[in-house]
Formats: sequence, structure tokens, C-alpha cells
Amino acid sequence: MKKLVVLFAAFMLISVSLPLAAQAGAPTNDELHKMIIELGKKLQTAQEEADTAKKELEEIKGAGDYDTDKALGDKKVPLNASQEKSYLKLKSADGNFEYKIDGRIMLDTGFLDNSQDANSLYANTEFRRLRLAIKTKMYKDWAGEFDVDFADEELDVKDMWVSYNGLPNTIIKLGNHKPNFCMDEVTTSRWVTFMERSMVSDAFSPGRRIGLSGTNWGKYYFAGLSVFGDELDEDKEYGSETNQSEPYSFSTRLVGRPYVTDDNSSVFHVGLNYMNRKLAKSEQAEDDEFRYKVRPEAHFVDYKMLEGAKLDAVEDVITYGLELAGKWNKFSFQGEYMISELKRYAGNDDAEFDGWYVMASYFLTNDQRPYNLDDAEFGGIVPTGKWGAWEVAARYSNLDLNDSTVYGNDVDDNGGSADAFTLALNWYINNNFMIKANYINVDYDESANMGGDLAGDDDLDIFGVRFQYLF
Repeated sequence: MKKLVVLFAAFMLISVSLPLAAQAGAPTNDELHKMIIELGKKLQTAQEEADTAKKELEEIKGAGDYDTDKALGDKKVPLNASQEKSYLKLKSADGNFEYKIDGRIMLDTGFLDNSQDANSLYANTEFRRLRLAIKTKMYKDWAGEFDVDFADEELDVKDMWVSYNGLPNTIIKLGNHKPNFCMDEVTTSRWVTFMERSMVSDAFSPGRRIGLSGTNWGKYYFAGLSVFGDELDEDKEYGSETNQSEPYSFSTRLVGRPYVTDDNSSVFHVGLNYMNRKLAKSEQAEDDEFRYKVRPEAHFVDYKMLEGAKLDAVEDVITYGLELAGKWNKFSFQGEYMISELKRYAGNDDAEFDGWYVMASYFLTNDQRPYNLDDAEFGGIVPTGKWGAWEVAARYSNLDLNDSTVYGNDVDDNGGSADAFTLALNWYINNNFMIKANYINVDYDESANMGGDLAGDDDLDIFGVRFQYLF
């Protein structure tokens, strides 16, 4: 074979050289012979080097140490697909990398009837949430989330954070997320029992903020601390103006679990919350205004009838909270009481508001609501039967935004108070589809008039349905 290669190379050389020889002096036979011998030596050397390289490569592969991708400066990580509750999860075999796709489509509709003839109230059909998120884990100890909402035909940034999880039972999180405060608020919208959270948590919780949080937990406790600033979409209606420095607030949530079984099928939970929300202080006390505005426990009924007049000279908003929760197999309950104090300067009287709720649920099927130790909240339902899981639930809540010390007896300035009773029937068809039906009765006092825009002392009967698709 090698001789044929040499002869072929010689033939090609002679073929190229003959035309050139017609223009220049042709080489002698001895010179052609030397050229062919020299070319054969070069081809022989190249063949030997190729054989040696091939042999070394086979020896390295046989030893199992060779990584072709690593040698090329890149590493391929195969991801295995699986389903975790309603998530599509892609995870590497070594556990270093993980991706979860979190999509939420929640379509709400319903109708209402009210007792006050002076008020013409209407319900809407709406996409309550159109969320798309990617949850990631990198190099085992790092995690992150990218979460946006497209409801209301606009882009709204939700969870946008990174975290370090390399310490035992500890998470350190930086970015836009919910601070550690209020069990009802920190429970994800994927798994809330009712169509909406209670009026109390809606009013007093801070929502998502840009900040730093740390949590640590064990079987019998949970502890969380957060430091945070303004909301991403802060419109400066309350507190600081755009030309003022951003204030920093903090909150903490401490939970004890005096009783919990090894499989978490039974647990008793007691929690304490504290939040000191700072507002930027301006040169003029009348610029530092704050108020609460709250709609009934149905988002598609868009009337914030609980709305107090703005209070000026507000520097701090301090809120205390108490949690009680528990579960025994199919049965679970949860309740919270909160007091919010508006601390004012320049000799102005402080304001104080409060509220509470209690709720309970029971599964008609052989299912139960799981309790998560790492975030001290109830988790998602994974139906066990062919026809899904069926749950009945009830909630009673009260919110009082009246304060005669600062508002006097003015029915338009006082924020009003309300009692709300909700009955729910939930059908968890499978991990991804569910239907929630809520009946809500709301009893308002005469100051619950949306700051004077509506007549007070109205009673609402609301029926709502949510079609929920998670992917």
C-alpha cells in the first residue's frame, strides 16, 4: 500500500513537472530519482506519526480518563426530564444542574349582588395571572428564579432573585422576592386554598421587594429575616418621592412547631411576625403620605371600598403578626392576627389598624395538603385518585381601617371595616388542572365607601370561579 502511495505521488509530481519542463530546463533522471526518494521518506514519516497518535488516543480512552468535550474546552451535561407536582423538571445525573418550568394561567369569572341601591357594582372576567417562570439550580449550591406576569396586557416582574443554598438547612436570597412576613402572603398563588388571600394579608403585607433574606429551619422551628427597599414598580403614591433616597425596611418571621410527626402528616405551628417599614422623610411633613386600600376577597370585583384618607407625616409603618396553623391528615387550619401602627412625626397622632382571619379545609377524597418544613407553609396538592382530589374550605376574616383618633368620625376619611365569609369547593383534577369555586359574603360598615366615591354600609354576595392551568 505504501509503495502505491509513493508511486502515485511520484506520478503526480512528474505530471506537474513535465509541462513546466517544457518552459525550463528539464531535470535529469538522477535528479528525478532523488526527488522521488525524498518524497517517499516524508510520506513514511507522516504515516508513522499518525499511527503513533492513534495508538495513544486508544490507550487513553481505554483507561477511561479521556473526555473529548473537556479536551475541546466544553462540557456537555445531559438533562433527564421528569415531572414534579405540576413542574416540568430537567435535571442532570450528577444533581449539579436543575431547571423547572413554572407556568400559571388563572382565568377568573363570576358575578355579584349588592344591597346598596346607590352603588352600581359590576364583576369582570379576567386573566388573574399569566405567569411564566424558570427556576434553576446551578452547581448544587446556587439557585435562581426568573418570573414575569403578562396579565393586564403589561409585563410585571415578579420573582427575580439568586440564592446560595450551600449551608445546612439555610437559604440566603438576593433580589426581588417576598420578605419573611405573614404565612398567608408567602404561600405561593399556585397553592392558595381560596381564589384570593385574606383582606388582612392583602392590606398589611409588603408584597415583593428588592432585598436580602435569610432563612434557617429544623424539624421544630423556622426562622427568617429580610432587609428590603421599595417595590420595583413603586409609583411613589405612598411615602418617598422620586427625588428622595430609598429607605430600607426589615421584617422577621419566627415559627415554632411543638408537635410534628416524622412524615409531616400532623403538625402544629405557632408563628410571630414583625415588620418595620421605613418611609423616606421629606422636608415637608405633608409630602410623607400613606394609606391602605383593599378590595374584597375577589380580584375580579375591582372596588377598593376599604380606603382611608391619606395620612401625612408618616415615617414608619410597624406591623405585628401572630400565626396559628396545623393539620391532621385530611384536615388543616390556619389563622393570623395583625396590628399595623403608622408612626407619625411633627406632633401628629399615630394611627392603628388591625385585622384577622381563620380558615379550615377538609378533603373529601383520600388526599391531604402537605406542610413544608423549609418555608413553614402549606404546599401543593398531588391528587391520588383517578378523579382527582376534592376539597371543601371555609374562611372568616375581619379588617378594620377606622381610627377615630386621627380621622375623627368622618365617614369619608375613615377607611372602613368589613367582615367577609367565604365558602370554597376545589377540584384538583390532576397535577396541572384545577377548578376553584368561591362564594363570598362581605359586610361593610358606613365608612367603607371608597373614600367617598360610593355609598357605605353595603353588603356584597359574590360568586366566583377560577379555571387554573399549571405547567
